[in-house]
Amino acid sequence: MYQIVASDMDGTFLASDHSVPRPNIAALKRLSELGVFFVPASGRGYQSILDSFDPDLLALLEGSFVISYNGAAINQCGVTKPLMTQGLSYETASRLFEWAHTNKVAMHIYTFDGACYCVDINESERSYIKGILDYEDYQGSDIVFLKDRPIAKILFCREGLAEIDKLKAAMPAELLLKTEVSISSERYLEFNAPGVNKGAALRWLAHHLETDLAHCIACGDSLNDLSMIECAGLGVVPANATADVTAIASYHAHASNDDGLIAEIVEKLLT
Repeated sequence: MYQIVASDMDGTFLASDHSVPRPNIAALKRLSELGVFFVPASGRGYQSILDSFDPDLLALLEGSFVISYNGAAINQCGVTKPLMTQGLSYETASRLFEWAHTNKVAMHIYTFDGACYCVDINESERSYIKGILDYEDYQGSDIVFLKDRPIAKILFCREGLAEIDKLKAAMPAELLLKTEVSISSERYLEFNAPGVNKGAALRWLAHHLETDLAHCIACGDSLNDLSMIECAGLGVVPANATADVTAIASYHAHASNDDGLIAEIVEKLLT
């Protein structure tokens, strides 16, 4: 019997307009009845993830867990202090900022206290994150002000996988080696501390709950979900997933993120 259903949020659990599809609402209720943990696993911060759930849905997550910042933090739902964090070193974060600032690359900087600082983002990016991310525009030439505030991750903004690949190829190889690099939403090149990813977080959580990864389902649509899908007993992709992720998943859902992926999982795999 599966004990954990871990799911990416944007593009997987949430519809394209960032709402919760109605079938997924019923599915969360059924998971709660079955005693299966539903674990949101996102590149977003903890509070941003919880803001996607109305109070009634949030109640269904009581006792469950949240994987945030691509696995850099794990919280028990309703508890602000994380069970685990693993952030970027200030030295690495500062070098990422310096390189992006010098090369005029827009970026987001996330801290474990819930802040997001956006640097040089364009109107397309503002439109994309409107309503789903609280952020502060930052125009400084360094990040010394964050020296004593642990940094969860940094991401660079480029639209389209081809542009992201060009951006990554232009970066210093030794800087890439000091980070865990992933891609999300076909518009972000993301940097976490080495070894930090959603798969490692799911392993940590399974060990914490004294359960086997074979009893875990992991769902995702993008490359930053790859590690989680690979390590779970069953990896699931929605119909809208990228080809790279679809190729390694065990179960290819008929449902897209707009249809209610979790509802299909409950119907086909858990009942």
